[in-house]
Amino acid sequence: MREPVEDVGPPPCYECSSFDYCAFNKKACRDFKIYVRTGELVNRNRQPWSFIYNSIFRGNEGYYGRS
Repeated sequence: MREPVEDVGPPPCYECSSFDYCAFNKKACRDFKIYVRTGELVNRNRQPWSFIYNSIFRGNEGYYGRS
């Protein structure tokens, strides 16, 4: 069973300088993908891409679509 959202903590986007850019352009980074899948906060790769966004929100499984 997944834990409730309020117990996970703030997302990696919370203090990211690309927050508005990603939201407006429908992009996401690998760190956000990891956060969505596991709830883990990492700081590995904050480069936003459309294909990562699509794999999270549209179910398109590409390279970053795999866990």
